[in-house]
Amino acid sequence: DWELLFSDHGLLDGDLAGNNRYRFQVPFRSFARTRSQANQEQAPFYSLPEGTPAYGVAVLGVKDRLQQTLPVRLNPSSSSETPEIANGSSLRPAARPLELTITVTGLRPGLPYRLYRYDSLGAIPEGAFNAHAGAAARQWSLSIPSGTSVSLTDTIRSDAVAAYRAVPLSAP
Repeated sequence: DWELLFSDHGLLDGDLAGNNRYRFQVPFRSFARTRSQANQEQAPFYSLPEGTPAYGVAVLGVKDRLQQTLPVRLNPSSSSETPEIANGSSLRPAARPLELTITVTGLRPGLPYRLYRYDSLGAIPEGAFNAHAGAAARQWSLSIPSGTSVSLTDTIRSDAVAAYRAVPLSAP
């Protein structure tokens, strides 16, 4: 059976005694609940309404009106913070350098591309990425002799925002 796995990094219910759950794994078949079921004392913290009207969530990808962007995958050098937040504390660990491996796919050999990094979500254009190159905090020129992908690394702080977009150099 399909399962929904997600993480909630908030203080779920104000319980500072260390009983918070941050990772949730729920079978799809039991995720839908009526309002009465969702309000029960022993009900899970999260559910979706059961019955009509139906609701859903869709991740549609990056906002790109001209559909010029290429797939970009990020792999962080670490999947957790060290030291972790202590039980009962809301004091976050100090930010540290975080290395990201960035993989751009869908490339064609011999064609030039540009990879942009934005340090705030508000800086990301919705199209014409090359025309708005000045909005990017950093950029790389990419070209491959063979294959369809390229990987490179970038280091950011663990408390920073970093959003990447890759487009052909011929795109507006």
